[in-house]
Amino acid sequence: MELHSPPTGARRRRVTMAAAMTAALFAALTGASVGSATPALASTVPVATVVGPNSAFDSTPEKTTIAPCPAGQRVLGGGVRVNQGNDHIIITRQEPVHALDTGLDSFVVTAVEDSVGTTNTWALQAYAVCSPPVAGMVLVAKVGPTDSQGFQGVSASCPANTFVLGAGGRILDGQGHVGLVTQVNGSATFPNGVNAGGIEELGTPDANGRFPGFKGNWSVIAFAVCAPKVLSTDVEVVRVQPAGDETNPKIIAAPCPAGKHVTGGTGWADLPAVVNSVNIDANRTRVQVIDRKHEQLAGNWGGFAMAICWA
Repeated sequence: MELHSPPTGARRRRVTMAAAMTAALFAALTGASVGSATPALASTVPVATVVGPNSAFDSTPEKTTIAPCPAGQRVLGGGVRVNQGNDHIIITRQEPVHALDTGLDSFVVTAVEDSVGTTNTWALQAYAVCSPPVAGMVLVAKVGPTDSQGFQGVSASCPANTFVLGAGGRILDGQGHVGLVTQVNGSATFPNGVNAGGIEELGTPDANGRFPGFKGNWSVIAFAVCAPKVLSTDVEVVRVQPAGDETNPKIIAAPCPAGKHVTGGTGWADLPAVVNSVNIDANRTRVQVIDRKHEQLAGNWGGFAMAICWA
């Protein structure tokens, strides 16, 4: 029997190098990876933060607040909150803005008092979810037709193989008489677009109890921030819709599942209600929607919250 002693010194180094070269050649030929049998995969969304500036508390009938992202970061999505609001303050803008060149990304929100208005002081808060750039991220905008329907909507669709990261919308030429509602299209794990709609306010009833509504022409824009997945399980949209009843206001929370965090959110209210808040907590664990119904109308009504959650 022939005995072989363990390699030492230069011989050990040659054996080790040969083994490494053999492994590398095998990997190149078969597509296998060299190293850990289960390599860690990076999440789709880098660590993100929430920026949430507030306007002054006063009685200005129209307010716009901008939540800017830190330099070098991109806005994924965002939210809005009317502080000390009521059913006569309507949100008309929730817009993710991707800046060009050296500008800062931001999430811009606007709210206005309707034709009834309020004597209360109130403030408007904007939320921006910001992160280092996400590979393949795009912002899609779609403008709907100009008309004077009681409700009008339009959808912005994500490009092929990308999915919704953030959402928004904007009312054009509503003159403070049209409130914004938004929702995510597609399924929970394959969200493929954003629908933005406008609901005309009812106004003050006449002597016969009829509400005049709004007679002007207006339109709505939908915004979808989209990105590809790294893993098929990277995204999940959570929708929470309580049963319709007379509760006013309705406070609806949509929490993200374990391992995922909020990148954006949407809120919806059925006529005769308005969305007063689509806010995101600092830890990005949930989206909270606050809907308020027109106080002059009785009966059941509904609304829902949607949290866009990514790993």
